[in-house]
Amino acid sequence: MMKPEHFIGCEIGDCGCPEETYIFNDIDLIVHFEPDGTADAFMDGGDWGECETSVEGFTRFAARLAVFAWAESMTQGPQA
Repeated sequence: MMKPEHFIGCEIGDCGCPEETYIFNDIDLIVHFEPDGTADAFMDGGDWGECETSVEGFTRFAARLAVFAWAESMTQGPQA
């Protein structure tokens, strides 16, 4: 599994939940962690477009890995 190129930072969102920002395959990736173990992920690829998803995890670590797997699947080009 790919890992993000850069960890930009962690902030507390307006709702009080932690949000982490990464650069993943040259695309901005924001992960919003909910208290119930779920996470919402948002990718902004500029002209390429935007997409988002929700994942479940028992821990922030597990949710983060699920988000990275999703981001990788969304940013891979056609397979040869």
